[in-house]
Amino acid sequence: MKNFVIALLLTRLLPSLPAAPTVSMADLAYSTYLGGGGDDYTTDTGHAVAVGADGAVYVLGQTGSEPFPHTAFLGTSESGYGTFLTKLSPDGRQIHYSTFIGGIGGRALAVDAAGSVYITGETGGSLPGNSSAQTTFGGSTDAFVLKLNPDGHSAAYATYLGGSDLELGRGIAVDGDGNAYVVGWTTSTNFPSTPGAAQTVSGGGYDAFVAKLNPDGSQWVFATYLGGTFFESGAALALDSQRRVYVCGRTDSTGFSIPTQPTRIGSDKRSFDAYVARLRADGGAVDYLTFIAGEDYDTAARIGVDAAGAAVVMGYTESAQLPVTPGAWQPEYGGSRDLFVAKLTPSGAALAFCTYLGTAGYESASDYQYAGGFTVDGEFVTGAGLVTEAGGVALDGVGNVWVAASTGADAWPGTRAKGHGNNDVLVAELSATGGQLMRLSLLGGRGDDLGFGLAPDGHGGVWVTGQADRPFFGSYFPTTGTAAQPVFGGGINDAFVCHLAGDESTAPNDAFAARSALVGARASTITSNAGATRQSGEPPHAANPGGASLWWTWTAPADGRVTLDTQGSDFDTLLSTYTGGALDALVAVAENDDAGDSQQSRVRFPVTGGQTYVICVDGHDGATGGIALNLTFSQPPNDDWDDRTLL
Repeated sequence: MKNFVIALLLTRLLPSLPAAPTVSMADLAYSTYLGGGGDDYTTDTGHAVAVGADGAVYVLGQTGSEPFPHTAFLGTSESGYGTFLTKLSPDGRQIHYSTFIGGIGGRALAVDAAGSVYITGETGGSLPGNSSAQTTFGGSTDAFVLKLNPDGHSAAYATYLGGSDLELGRGIAVDGDGNAYVVGWTTSTNFPSTPGAAQTVSGGGYDAFVAKLNPDGSQWVFATYLGGTFFESGAALALDSQRRVYVCGRTDSTGFSIPTQPTRIGSDKRSFDAYVARLRADGGAVDYLTFIAGEDYDTAARIGVDAAGAAVVMGYTESAQLPVTPGAWQPEYGGSRDLFVAKLTPSGAALAFCTYLGTAGYESASDYQYAGGFTVDGEFVTGAGLVTEAGGVALDGVGNVWVAASTGADAWPGTRAKGHGNNDVLVAELSATGGQLMRLSLLGGRGDDLGFGLAPDGHGGVWVTGQADRPFFGSYFPTTGTAAQPVFGGGINDAFVCHLAGDESTAPNDAFAARSALVGARASTITSNAGATRQSGEPPHAANPGGASLWWTWTAPADGRVTLDTQGSDFDTLLSTYTGGALDALVAVAENDDAGDSQQSRVRFPVTGGQTYVICVDGHDGATGGIALNLTFSQPPNDDWDDRTLL
């Protein structure tokens, strides 16, 4: 009854939204876990992802696994909680390197044209290598900048960035000359600001900070506070072609301690407001400071900038009266907490567009971080749980806006997307004007799966990373057959990285000879059969001619029974299994068209240890769409009620 009432309220209260394609399956080209083993408290989390000039994929996160699947060590320890950096091949299938870095908490990364990686985050006083621009630890917790050589396991330089209290590094970028730019938070009144910077003294409480480091890491080109008398977060930054620095976050101050007067767009009621600031290239002044304000809590979590110098931000809001622009895709507040996406004009004085992106459920672009032992306005804080910003935003080649975040929605208005668990990873693409939702995907298992980082692939698609919960009731975060780590590593959660392709293309396992492998006692893979074909000599599957088949193999680990199904696919599937190594010599084992009242398919049959089975999924009468293929092996063969043995 409760679910019925909620559904009725959703129908009546949410705005009628234009339909958008649902790509929860069809555009997921690749997905893998990244994580190791451990006890019930062990976590692995992907915080950031970047794509190099050669298409290689870099994933940064934090790990407590012993061991994390790494090949090199850097820093003060080789186990326990630390940071991991993993480099994957452009298709994700191979791990080029994976490095465990002890003593730091990595939060953001950037990659230069040579493949060197720049990392920022926070440290309690340990850096892997000699410090340079700031040689001594400031105290409590410092931000840092670490540059790794292209080999991924040696440091080019490392430097602290902090005063005597709290600093958190939250975002980083690198320009064509190798200058590194970093943004974060500080509570220190002696943060090492540089002479001539836009704001050389603390505004009070929590301030944002922005700093630029020269190419060899030996000197701060500039370092500045950015804040007012109360609270400011420094969430993310971006650079334009003139190397001006765009910063975003949240504030509850009426203005910052700078000469620039803020432009306020939206409500005059002051709570926490989202802000965007643009700093001059030399860091000596703030060109503009703009507040995007509803009547309640608003924060800008991630920022990008287009070729014209227009800033685009993604954040979250609890305001029902955000300054939404005419023609926005979602003009009305969904409820509870929504995401929003906004684009400023190049001057920063007005909105080019602003739209909600949310449901009656709970959408989030935030993370929870514990920090302890620091001072705010002269008062010592023994420990504090800080809500910090998370998620991702990126612009593609035509100005469309990709976002990644988290949602607790069971469904999404205007799409066919369905939730899988308590929280899912949300990936969406908006048009350049904010008036159309191009694509939307909800990814996850039955637990809590969160999206923390996003990077464009250079071809209209994106890579996404975050945190995948441990499997609940056999429901796993989906991985693809080409995954570098197809199975969950252990502990509470693993990191994940997945690729959503920009252009629809034929799956690599369209041909029988190119069939993908499923591995282990439990496996799930998602893909699309859009563009797939039927080969000459291919048998009909489940007594239907089909026409868009994909192929897999699986080898039974022991005698037992296997269940295969296509639950979660978004079209009428056919499922067949065979033995045999050639297309014209297949021996049918089991097949199914519709399982019960569902258009999805399901088969269950006994298997022999060491035997390889061929699996085919096709579309009824050639139907195409997103495929979910799930495999569960059980031992002994009468482990399930339906397989009880006759005595």
